[in-house]
Amino acid sequence: MDDQKKIKYTKNLKVPPYNLQNDGKYYNDTLKFNARQGHGYAAEQANNLIDELKGDKAVVLNEYIKNGPDRIVNGNLIQTKYCKNAYSTFKNCFKDGEFRYNGQQIEVPPEQYDEVIQLFQDKGIKDVTIRKGHVSYKVAKNIAKSGTIEGLTYDTVTGIKMGINVFGISAVLTFAFTKWNGGSTEECVKQSLQTASSIFGMSLVSHVFSQQFARSSFNGFAHQSTLNVLKKVLTKDQFASFANSFRGEGAKKIYGAAAQQNVAKMVKGQAVFAAGILVLQTGWDVIGVTRGKISGKQFAKNFFSNLGSAGGGIAGAVYGTCIAGPVGGIIGGIVGGIISQFTVKKVLDQITPDDLDEMAEILQNLICKLQQEEYLLTQQEFNDFLNKIQSVINKDFLQNMFESSNRQQYAKDKVKPYFQQALKNRPKIQVNKEINEYLQIEG
Repeated sequence: MDDQKKIKYTKNLKVPPYNLQNDGKYYNDTLKFNARQGHGYAAEQANNLIDELKGDKAVVLNEYIKNGPDRIVNGNLIQTKYCKNAYSTFKNCFKDGEFRYNGQQIEVPPEQYDEVIQLFQDKGIKDVTIRKGHVSYKVAKNIAKSGTIEGLTYDTVTGIKMGINVFGISAVLTFAFTKWNGGSTEECVKQSLQTASSIFGMSLVSHVFSQQFARSSFNGFAHQSTLNVLKKVLTKDQFASFANSFRGEGAKKIYGAAAQQNVAKMVKGQAVFAAGILVLQTGWDVIGVTRGKISGKQFAKNFFSNLGSAGGGIAGAVYGTCIAGPVGGIIGGIVGGIISQFTVKKVLDQITPDDLDEMAEILQNLICKLQQEEYLLTQQEFNDFLNKIQSVINKDFLQNMFESSNRQQYAKDKVKPYFQQALKNRPKIQVNKEINEYLQIEG
């Protein structure tokens, strides 16, 4: 594979993935560290993370039921109690002299474990299981703070945990795309490892950056600013739809102010994550400009390209489109900017503005969904696809789509055959076989 083709493909995979659900979850979890009892929540998260790393089936419930468990480990209900001393931890388990957490194990700081057991025995209570936590009270307090070694360590581990799947999937997809672009097996192996490592590293650093920001004093201002902007562009129904789409099965739906706050938190988290990515991606270009290795024009081009990819992930997440970047995807940047090439504006301009927005949303969502989830065309394949489909997207097509009882299905039936046609000329890839042959030759 020649250098020009290799460079082109590397740029297509430059931006790390935006897994909105995971990023939003971690960011929202970290925001709770700022509460008055934030160290208690930090203890829940840290202990749960360690249990997961040990191979236990552990989950933080986040249900906030009165006297309900904080988490479940291997089927055991856990109530995490982290107070400043053993007596306070023990006392907090009772209300009006009655034990509050029947059927639950009481998880306490390891340095308080023996004393808490003794306090329960002194009170004559023998049927309560006391569980020794993995992190101390002091460590939990520091995890909840910004800029501490404990907090940075926790964020690094959660970032690695989140990025492991990204690395594997990115490597496999890079191998396939490099092969489709004419690369040899050796080039495919090297390119897949290089790209996956780059994506993993960039995602990890951006994750740590965003989690530290969530603990900082700037977070409150950023939250209100984000909410004010969103209120100008989203309706109440859109807030609710977006917020509830990321809530777990069986979770109570939220509306009104609660939905607005929830969406603002997720979008703010993505904005911070994207900012970290942008800094990382443009950092070397800044050095390049100062050393005369790239021109100011090239720097500006790279900067706005990266800005479009990073920002597109946020805007697309809110509106359900994929302009300038995938949403909730795991490749990040593969289809960045390709929707902007979708030239239907001249035809759509003949329709009313409201209809224009509706048709653009349907077409953008559909093409992005098919590209990311089913077909994964290369840039050249996608350009050919766009050239061919332009003959289909005409006034009659749009009028028929308006009149269709299922516009999504109508558009899909018309667009999908062009994706399928693009696949017919692809060479078949046997990844395991080719890698094994390559390793045997190298050995």
